[in-house]
Amino acid sequence: MRFDDVYIGAAAVHVPGRIAVADAVADGLFDARLAGRTDLLSVAVSNGESPPEMAARAAVSALRRSGTAPQDIDLILHADVYYQGHDLWAPASYIQRVAVGNRCPAIEIRQLSNGGMAALELAACALTGGAGGESALLTTGDRFCAPGFDRWHSDPGTVYGDAGTALVLSRRPGFARLRSLATVSEPELEAMHRGHDPFGTAPFAVRRPMDLQATKRAFVDDVGISYSVARVGAGEAEALKRALSDADVELSDVDWFVLPHFGLRRLSRTYLRTWGIAPEVTTWPFGRTVGHLGAGDQFAGLAHLVDSGLARPGRLVLLTGVGAGFTWSSAVVEIEHAAPPTTDAPVTIAAPPTTEAPLTTDAPPTTDAPLTIAAPPPGPRVTPLVPYPRSDDIRPSRSDTAGGRPVVREQHRADVVIVGSGYGGAIAALRLAEAGVDAVLLERGRRWPVDGSGTTFATQAAPDGRAAWLSRTSPLTDAELDVYCGVLEFVPGDGMNLLAGAGVGGASLASNGTMCLPSEELFAHTLGDVLDYREMVERWYPEARELIGCAPIPDDVYESPFYRSARSFADQLDRAGIPWSKVDLAVDWDAVREEMTGARVRSHVDGLNVFGVNSGAQLSLDRTLLARAEASGRLDVRPLSTVTAVRAADGDGYHIDYDRIDERGDVLGRHRVTTPRLVLAAGTLGTNRILLRARATGALPGLDAAVGSRVGNSEVITARTGMAENNPRQGGPCAIIAQDAKEDPARPVSLLNFPWPEAPEGEGWITTIGSVPAPALGVFRYDRAHDDIVLHWPVDDPAFAGARAAITRTLDRLDEANPGSRTAFSRIGTTGGNVLGGVPLGTVTDDAGRVTGHRGLYVIDGSLLPGTGVPPALTVAAVAARAASYLVRDITGAGAG
Repeated sequence: MRFDDVYIGAAAVHVPGRIAVADAVADGLFDARLAGRTDLLSVAVSNGESPPEMAARAAVSALRRSGTAPQDIDLILHADVYYQGHDLWAPASYIQRVAVGNRCPAIEIRQLSNGGMAALELAACALTGGAGGESALLTTGDRFCAPGFDRWHSDPGTVYGDAGTALVLSRRPGFARLRSLATVSEPELEAMHRGHDPFGTAPFAVRRPMDLQATKRAFVDDVGISYSVARVGAGEAEALKRALSDADVELSDVDWFVLPHFGLRRLSRTYLRTWGIAPEVTTWPFGRTVGHLGAGDQFAGLAHLVDSGLARPGRLVLLTGVGAGFTWSSAVVEIEHAAPPTTDAPVTIAAPPTTEAPLTTDAPPTTDAPLTIAAPPPGPRVTPLVPYPRSDDIRPSRSDTAGGRPVVREQHRADVVIVGSGYGGAIAALRLAEAGVDAVLLERGRRWPVDGSGTTFATQAAPDGRAAWLSRTSPLTDAELDVYCGVLEFVPGDGMNLLAGAGVGGASLASNGTMCLPSEELFAHTLGDVLDYREMVERWYPEARELIGCAPIPDDVYESPFYRSARSFADQLDRAGIPWSKVDLAVDWDAVREEMTGARVRSHVDGLNVFGVNSGAQLSLDRTLLARAEASGRLDVRPLSTVTAVRAADGDGYHIDYDRIDERGDVLGRHRVTTPRLVLAAGTLGTNRILLRARATGALPGLDAAVGSRVGNSEVITARTGMAENNPRQGGPCAIIAQDAKEDPARPVSLLNFPWPEAPEGEGWITTIGSVPAPALGVFRYDRAHDDIVLHWPVDDPAFAGARAAITRTLDRLDEANPGSRTAFSRIGTTGGNVLGGVPLGTVTDDAGRVTGHRGLYVIDGSLLPGTGVPPALTVAAVAARAASYLVRDITGAGAG
């Protein structure tokens, strides 16, 4: 059936936790031979949440993402496969009560694994059939557990996972349009899941647990294998043919395939080989981490494409499903515009007690306030719940015991190992994946998936352990914190302290994402003896901009009340004759617009972005470049993996020792990976730590003596007041940049306005963060007693006087041109979030980041640069893009020369 005006507003998935398949095999839960056939990595397993509760979580997230008010839902359809938690009970009504709260029809769909697709078709027909409805909420939820079902063996070749999913379908435009959907039925195959078993009088009265292999074998014995295969193939082909025809597209036009989450052997036989498609254009990389989610594979797969940044405007997505009975469905969906990302990070709702205690909510969830119920009881080997929104990291694969705690000891090899996931690591990972090279990426921090709850990160208003890396303190808050693997590490130094990002995506998680091009003079001062400015400007800076996806603030956002302080700053700059412009930012401005309307939690516009952006408006690397690399199937990201040592292997290559930790910093396992090519992209702090430790211990003999030298920091923070009230508490991240080179062209001052959420009420303030060129006189030294490095910064060196004078002149010009204003604060080079250098490009490495004297060892991050004189992110990315092209050429023979 063809549809012209039916849209998808949002898709969401709630995954309660995961068990590593290797753990299940080690514990005797899963047959090793069957595990090898499925090629799964992990399986979603509920730790107590029932299917309707998981579906309700997903429903809340989908409603928030779509911007659909609960009262606007005209139909609720809940599809399921297995037991829903109560007898003679209506799970659809439960979901309606806790997630919606209205009185529209709420109906349960029982079409087994094709139930989600059946609900999609029924809802689309209902919305277009003249009944007057505008929006429908579709959910699925299943928990496959004993005594009736053995998730590992009841259906050999497919492992069943637990999850809730949701999708909002509407006549109003959404991020995607449903172009067609076709379903084919073949009742002659219903006995395939019945076999010779008699009809029972109660659930599981005949078989406990279920054994679908036995029923299928009995059916095939009766009708023959050829009949079975032919009828199954015919039904699948007919549904596909009709869906493509109704949408006026060919199979070759489809960009992404959302397939059932079968094991790889069954998936290949049923779809990949039959349709001639590769796993890389399917949702297999996601499906192999959760297993078959009953009726929910299609909604979960679509949510994954959105969360990964793969559901881009103009792309065609084919959803396909199959359910016992038999029915087959295929749907063609066209992505019309970028959708808000959805992840399996949970809405704050957990399992209730054994009775139907009501949710502690006063009203249907129409805002980002989370639903709350009592936490589920603990269970063995399932990823545990923590007070913060979970990352989706998988527990280690095999453990023994040391010191009373399970500790993994594991050795393996990899073609390429990347340490760090900031701009350098992410760009290298993507380019390697695009070249068909497999890589392992080790990141010390956790994943930070952003969902509709708006609670992924801590904020300045409510700081907690998520704000700091394994520390009770942070210079950015006076609060005492709980120890947690937060987003920013604070490292005291001698003369200067450092801040370093931690998490999948590195500093892009908690930075302003400011992308500034240095002038030719500044570039020549820092990198001109190594790199050609014309080459960088003509090729690598544009490539970096395209990769990051940066853009300046749109006029409508800039002119809004939220950005009054930015406009005030621009007026003051004009009066002082200081040039300014709108700066490129790694920001999703559509998401900022939704912050302004209240459709998303206010983050950027309220300046609550120091520890991460809860609205999802930040184009952080975990959602962009890394998501693309992971979707290729070529990149294995290992979060919460802290590198402890790097040493040369016998012959060629390197051993990398790393600890796998939990989110409180406790060591779960100690691993070693060996690789012929190692890319250090751990940022200035992390890369210098690794190299200086290796040099001090002799693990990498012959490292250049310049390692640790030429460390620079050009960061400036200022505050001015005395002007009329200008809403200084709002308007982030940075909207405009001033660049003052009038008095001293060699030391241009760059200032970016940013909001101050704690600004005094009723006063006018202009707060800025920026840069001024300063000599790179800092040095990292290894402290053997603490097995760490310390930054030594000669804060009183006369060489810094010129930089201080330059910033003072600019501030004086602003104050003089704007009577009544005054400088309240100006600081340069005491706490650095933009500290660069320690591994000078062209000295410790060649111009492509290859470490001199160490074949196969690369550095691709900000430690290569002694400074840029402007906010450095764009230059770091451009140099990384250039170095990554040489890395690819070294491995494949193709790339930039």
